[in-house]
Amino acid sequence: MCLKKIAIIFSLCLLICNIALAKTLPNPDTSAVSACLIDAEDNGVLYGKDEDKIMHPASTTKIMTAILALESGKLDEPLVITPEAVNTEPSSLGLRLGDKITLREALTGMMIVSGNDAAVAVAQTVAGSVPAFAKMMNDKAKELGAVNTHFLNPHGLTAQGHYSTAHDMAIIASYAMKKPEFREIVSKKAYNMKYMDGHTEYVTTTNRFLKSGFEGANGIKTGFTNAAGDCLVASATRGQKTLIAVFYNDDYRWDDAPVWLEFGFSFYDPSELQDKTVVNKQNVIKLNKITEQRIKHSRETNKNLAALDAAIVNKAKSLNNKTTDVADIAQQTKAKDVDVAENTKVEVSSDVDNNISNDEYKENNSSEENVEVVLNENEDLTKMHDIAEQIEEMKDRKIWLKCGGFITIDKTEALTVIDILRRGNVDVIGASINDTLGINGAHNIDFKANVTFNDINFDDVDMIVLPGGYEGRNNLLAHDGVCKVCQDFMKKNKYIAAICAAPSILGKNRILEGKRATCYPGFENQLKGANYTDKALVIDGNIITSKGPATAMLFSIALLEVMTNTRTAAKVAQGLLFKF
Repeated sequence: MCLKKIAIIFSLCLLICNIALAKTLPNPDTSAVSACLIDAEDNGVLYGKDEDKIMHPASTTKIMTAILALESGKLDEPLVITPEAVNTEPSSLGLRLGDKITLREALTGMMIVSGNDAAVAVAQTVAGSVPAFAKMMNDKAKELGAVNTHFLNPHGLTAQGHYSTAHDMAIIASYAMKKPEFREIVSKKAYNMKYMDGHTEYVTTTNRFLKSGFEGANGIKTGFTNAAGDCLVASATRGQKTLIAVFYNDDYRWDDAPVWLEFGFSFYDPSELQDKTVVNKQNVIKLNKITEQRIKHSRETNKNLAALDAAIVNKAKSLNNKTTDVADIAQQTKAKDVDVAENTKVEVSSDVDNNISNDEYKENNSSEENVEVVLNENEDLTKMHDIAEQIEEMKDRKIWLKCGGFITIDKTEALTVIDILRRGNVDVIGASINDTLGINGAHNIDFKANVTFNDINFDDVDMIVLPGGYEGRNNLLAHDGVCKVCQDFMKKNKYIAAICAAPSILGKNRILEGKRATCYPGFENQLKGANYTDKALVIDGNIITSKGPATAMLFSIALLEVMTNTRTAAKVAQGLLFKF
């Protein structure tokens, strides 16, 4: 993804620079009728093509069959093999009447070779009949949120009323891949299926993607019927990130899967995709002390980051430059959250954060502390790995304490935009339209910009944002430079966003001609040329408008989505307990 900047212009101009995101590849194409790519951690959609279109799922149905079998508690029981199962075609595991094999072994064979006979046998073993099993499948789909899915059989042979979507199947597959045994089964390229009489049957996978050499490839299921076409659910893991791609009716599924998954991984910082397994005799994990405290408090408050700033600042102020033992650290962070051995050495050193520009914060917190934890080879690192990974994730977000410095309290609209965009790793720079950096805001609140308006190169800016407020709106409207920049952005089809009274600035400059727009009540008649709508948020092409302070959260999340992607916006919204 190319670097992006946004300028939020009020009595202060804010530049928002999207500098922390990994560069993404160009959007991939596909011949699939329907396709979906998700992050398996939170099921966030990274990319899609008609992902909610109702489709024949073919043998990808067996993913749900495997889930229910694994959860049945009958894995080591003998498989029930009926004539109905044996006579199910066309794909077959080769089951015969009288065969003695456990449900576990038959399930493994079913997923590797895609045997329809095994699917029927699994269903009958678990539920007693195919119809009863189908009911279990539908109940489970509903539980997982696969609301556009309905199953009639365990194998996926075409039947009227048996359907799913690429999005739903991605959700189902995501759930399945969190099961270690399922993950192990679908990762097998070949397997010696063991019968209870001691003989084995060698089976090989139908999944060419698994054998393609794609980095991190780990399953999961193919499918084909004449009605469904070629289908594929593909998964790959790099570091702690697992992505799932679903392709329905795709003649080029083997080509599309690597391209889409590589595209998905390009959203993440390379550090997130590295194997964090510790193999050295002596290992060093560097923890930012303030970040560590944010993690601790975040766990206690369900990651409501917005409510943590004050608590974390107070904690940071209490930290002093010193060397302490592990008992002290354990007391601060709770031993249950940081599991370190008694002989672990903890060294605390001063490290000033140069990114913090808020004078008061610098004065009171000039020694942002780093903890260096040295671990011995024989220590149990599991819990430490867990917290270290979470800490690294939090470090990657340019949250207030990291980006610090410039937080305005002039208007709810401005503050919210800055905070939310920074949470999504979008950097915000403020530029004053005055000759000085100092700004006297509403309610006599003073704050400081980073640069002046004349210092901005708007060629490098991708979006202009105009926060509201009556006085601020008047100041911006009277500024020739602001109006010219907005007009120039309109000509270049670059994004312009405004909230509260600020959309009237666009109206006065004839920027809303033929556009749908909203604004604070009472300013409707100033939206010249616009098609006014009484909605909280309106996006019409490159123009984004919102009503006022109460809609600032929605407005900000929408801007974050435009600047990044839906997954990032949804993740930030979730952290703020905001439904998006």
